[in-house]
Amino acid sequence: MKASISVTRWIDRLWRFEEALTLVVFVVMLLLVISQIIFRYVLSISVPWTEEAARWLYVWQIFLGSVLALRERIHLQVTFLTERFSPRIAAGVQIGTLLIEVVFFVGILVGSLMMMGSIRNVTAGSFPISMTYLYLVLPISFGLMVLVSLKRFVRAFFALIQPPATKDGPEEE
Repeated sequence: MKASISVTRWIDRLWRFEEALTLVVFVVMLLLVISQIIFRYVLSISVPWTEEAARWLYVWQIFLGSVLALRERIHLQVTFLTERFSPRIAAGVQIGTLLIEVVFFVGILVGSLMMMGSIRNVTAGSFPISMTYLYLVLPISFGLMVLVSLKRFVRAFFALIQPPATKDGPEEE
């Protein structure tokens, strides 16, 4: 019991960190874009690295935000068919969907790790930082998405194998 509380606490901290990181990335990106506008149009000074850095942060924001959207279930979903299924069939369809989700996320995760290895010596155009740091968000975000989907898969699986709930009290014949 104590171990599950510890794991739950660790996972809660992970999600809070991910939310805070997403917010920090957004704020820094916003500050970079504002500073770029001020430097370019008010001071007539071109600072090229701010544009590329803002693009990098935008990519990070998109993928970290995707994790949040998946976790909060705010991605678009087409549910007009599954809403008509019985609870057990809907749970079975959800299990199949989640399995496809996990396979897809793991595929992207593995591919992004391979890509990071192949571009580790490539640097950004405006500043001397490896492009690996740009692509680092892919294994981070898709790894977190795998965790979210596996948690849902386990819950859906146990919901499917549990016997259907019965009414309280004796049954009348």
